[in-house]
This record gives sequence, structure tokens and C-alpha cells, in this order.
Amino acid sequence: TGSPEPPVVGQAAWALANLAILDEAKAQLHALSAVSALVDRLEDLTAAHDPGDGGPAATAMQQIVRCIANLLVRADCRQALPARNGAPVIVASAAATPGNDGLSAAVARSLANFSFDHAAQVVHAGGLPLLIAMLSSGATQLEHGALGAVLNISAVTMHIEALIEHGVLGPLTEIQSR
Repeated sequence: TGSPEPPVVGQAAWALANLAILDEAKAQLHALSAVSALVDRLEDLTAAHDPGDGGPAATAMQQIVRCIANLLVRADCRQALPARNGAPVIVASAAATPGNDGLSAAVARSLANFSFDHAAQVVHAGGLPLLIAMLSSGATQLEHGALGAVLNISAVTMHIEALIEHGVLGPLTEIQSR
């Protein structure tokens, strides 16, 4: 049998994301290697996605990233993401769906949770331009998620220069002057 269609993938990911708010479910999903499976599916959908299409594939991508964000609250799940080289896949999913604020918010939350103890991987995955663009979006949900990641990344001294070079000071100052 082939891969399920995006609407089926999206519904399953949505259910998993809802379930993954419970610690017990997170533990079971970790034992099932869900982070790796979700990243694999996200990578497939991202590669095949038409950026102008906001249909079932975009919804599936959003729900997969939402589930990943919920799982990345756990340290063992955060360890599973670099094992799969998942940070670049998450960043690429946002680039593949410009204007999809739901997916972007899930990406921001994923990067915020992941950067708690993997800031370097977010930087190396190309996450800084995306996060800094979110800070300038004017959308509270995007700004909030991006701020979580920027805060975690800025706590690692070796990444401060990269944040400044990518232009983080302007958006952070703008947020203060609203």
C-alpha cells in the first residue's frame, strides 16, 4: 500500500497533537519513535508541497509540526529531533508554506521548545531569518513563539553575534515601542 492521502495524514496528526498534551501520551509516543516518524512525513509533504496550495497537505504539515512542538516539551523527545536531523525539516516546512500563520506558529513553538537545550541546531538549521521575520509579523502568536526561541538562543553567548547579524535588534526594539 502507498502513503495515506494528506487529509488522512492531517487528521491523524491532529489527533496525535491533541493527545500529545498529556505526559503519558508523550512518553508512549517517544517509545514509538513518533518524532522521527513525524519528521519523515513532514519532509515528504514539504518536498511535494506547492507553496500556493493551502489545502490538505498544508493542514497536514501544520498538524504534524503542532504535534512535534507538543512532544518537544520532553527532553527525551528533544534528543530524538537531532538524531533525525529534524530542525532543518521544520524550518523548511515554514518556507514551503508562506503566509500560513497556523503552520508558522507551530514552527515557532517547535523551535522555541527545541532551542531550550539545542540552540545551536536551530541556528545551524537556518532558523534565525525565519524567527526574526516572525518577530516583525505583527501577529501576536508568531511573535510569542519566535520570542521563546530567540530568548533561548540569546542565552547562549556564542549565538548573540549571529542574532545581531541577522537583524534581531530592530524587531525586538519595535516590539518595545508599540
